[in-house]
Amino acid sequence: MKIAFAGAQGTGKTTTLEALNGVLELPVLKSPGRRVMRQLGLESVADARAKGKEPELQRMVAQAIAIEHGSSREFISDRSIFDSAGYDAALGLTSLDYDRLIKRYRVRYDMVFILPIEFAAPDDGVRSTDEAERRNVQAEIVECVMRSGMPHAVLSGSVDERVQEALYVLSAIGGRKAIKAAA
Repeated sequence: MKIAFAGAQGTGKTTTLEALNGVLELPVLKSPGRRVMRQLGLESVADARAKGKEPELQRMVAQAIAIEHGSSREFISDRSIFDSAGYDAALGLTSLDYDRLIKRYRVRYDMVFILPIEFAAPDDGVRSTDEAERRNVQAEIVECVMRSGMPHAVLSGSVDERVQEALYVLSAIGGRKAIKAAA
């Protein structure tokens, strides 16, 4: 089973992944964003913008996600290729053909869980906390997921509510051996 979370920064993707994976026990693929920032000698998204490296950062992150998600047999990830496409579209960084990238690396998800913006983004010193930008990014991500035709569901509420909804959706599609034969 290949499961990815999609949503703007600070929507709780990593937190929800960790709680859900306590049940599913799938290999975890974490976002390569911070690793790529270190490779480029960047401290934050603001630093990438100030140095004119945001397009390069986005391109490298998108390619890393496509390669990892396309070549792995089973995983759960706190990011999807749609996150990168949504960021690029929202920020006007249209240097990549995402449809081609998805086909080239055979990126396919059994389920994409979209997490809506339900609370303010925490200031972690790395990601932008601009709420207008965040809403724009979220809209672009959702549009990318919808356009893909890949299975998806929206998870909202508390972490526990999100996990219960995810388990319900996954069991309905026969995921993770129907959630380990309904435990």
